[in-house]
Amino acid sequence: DAGREAAPRQSTLLAARSIRGDSHPLAQLRWQLQQALARSGAGRRDPPHDAGSGKPAPQRAAVRLHVAHSWGGGLGSWVRDFCEADSANQHLVLRSIGVTGAYGQRLALYLGKESAEPVRLWELALPIHVTALAHLQYRAILREIVDEFGVDGVLVSSLIGHSLDVLRTGLPTVVVTHDHHPFCVALFAYFDGECRQCDRSRLQSCIEGNPGHRFFRGASADDWMALRGAFCEAVLEHDLSLVAPSASAMGRWHALMPTLAGARWKVVAHGTSLPPAIGFTPPAEGKLRLIKLGRLSPEKGSDLLEELLPEIAEFAELTVLGCGDEAARIGRRPAVTALATFSREELPRLIAEARPHLGLQLSIVPETFGYTLSELWHCAVPVLACRVGSLADRVREGENGFLVEPDAKAIGRRLREIAAQRDALAQMRAGLRREAQPSCEEMVAQYAPLLPALGGRAGRLSQRRAWTLDQGRRGAHAPRVMASGRVALGPLSIDPQVTYVQAARAFLRFTLYKAMHSPRVPAIVRRLISGGRG
Repeated sequence: DAGREAAPRQSTLLAARSIRGDSHPLAQLRWQLQQALARSGAGRRDPPHDAGSGKPAPQRAAVRLHVAHSWGGGLGSWVRDFCEADSANQHLVLRSIGVTGAYGQRLALYLGKESAEPVRLWELALPIHVTALAHLQYRAILREIVDEFGVDGVLVSSLIGHSLDVLRTGLPTVVVTHDHHPFCVALFAYFDGECRQCDRSRLQSCIEGNPGHRFFRGASADDWMALRGAFCEAVLEHDLSLVAPSASAMGRWHALMPTLAGARWKVVAHGTSLPPAIGFTPPAEGKLRLIKLGRLSPEKGSDLLEELLPEIAEFAELTVLGCGDEAARIGRRPAVTALATFSREELPRLIAEARPHLGLQLSIVPETFGYTLSELWHCAVPVLACRVGSLADRVREGENGFLVEPDAKAIGRRLREIAAQRDALAQMRAGLRREAQPSCEEMVAQYAPLLPALGGRAGRLSQRRAWTLDQGRRGAHAPRVMASGRVALGPLSIDPQVTYVQAARAFLRFTLYKAMHSPRVPAIVRRLISGGRG
């Protein structure tokens, strides 16, 4: 490990010097001082204990450590759902936080689904651009988390902004293949079509010419090859389990990295956790009603949709839910209704109000699962999907949907055919109402054999460990200065998974609220702010 960190050529998997300059100027010195304090025992807070009691430690639940990024999306939903469904055990979530070019500037530790505010926060003296092969400070932070919280098992959902050290803890570790990192520089295994192999030559071409390569610019082909090799080595050497959410995702990992074909693999579909569906009946006559869920991006088929919109307006109406800042623009198109955001609790109601005949799944990249597909089926909405990735795995032609090539003309022709098949669509809806989607509890049960359960190391929780977890829950706002860089949390807490615009809007609403209710603001100003209601 030390040899890798001291390589003569600076690895571009660590952040560029220009990005590192955004870190605190004394970060390196501060971390070294904290390490010295840790060795001396200064600043430690020990739990109360009864040294003479001789009582055995109580039986407690296992502690799972989830490793993830802070981008949100389907991965964020999966981690939250897993924590909620696995209520018999304790869950910690370690998220990398950063910016483009330095995805691992900071690390934040959260208690399970309580993701609004971290209980620990570290700043990395040497930020991580992509994924570090090894990282001394990261290793110290990881050791501290494992020792202090008594971690029994690790679930790695993403290595973006993290170090491969998380694969080398010696604990039972599961890698969940939500995407194609750390093999694919574009995450989606798509370059002029679905990627089925990626040797060094294709990798170099992808870095130079793939428009989808926008996340990890600056990392060289040599570093990607080193990262791939080190990842495979860690998986095989430590006999880690790999879980794919679909058969096609597992097959693509085998194709992109044949070395891993001999690893321990398991296919476990993601579970869903949604409020009960609300019954509705689409209109028997009139235009075909379509619905599309999720953000609009090239990989999700935004270019296809733009090309389709003029034709769709002739015979169909489209509702787009959750398309973010694109809602204002696309909502002005003929026959289109768009909503920027929605909550999971609102989704069944919004779908019922739209009364769609058919959902659109236009991803051109090979998705590993597809949460929006499960959400539409949960509400008994059949789909028209592009024949790629897990969509081709899951959609059964004529039973729960239709498959088509990712081509705008082909999609348009198929939609016109479907518009005349209202009876067939009704039969599909009836079938979907009888076909329940896998629950999160069922998903967790399939992961159980891969992770430690009650008993063994997980079964006996030391008094210090129980106290630490309790202090983490009750003392999130208490100032803390810890050995590896934890900092005190101020009065304002921002979820790193929200966008800057969402955070800014929330802060503006808070500012207006404070102004409207503050006695220090003149009454006439408060009335102006409240529109005359105050």
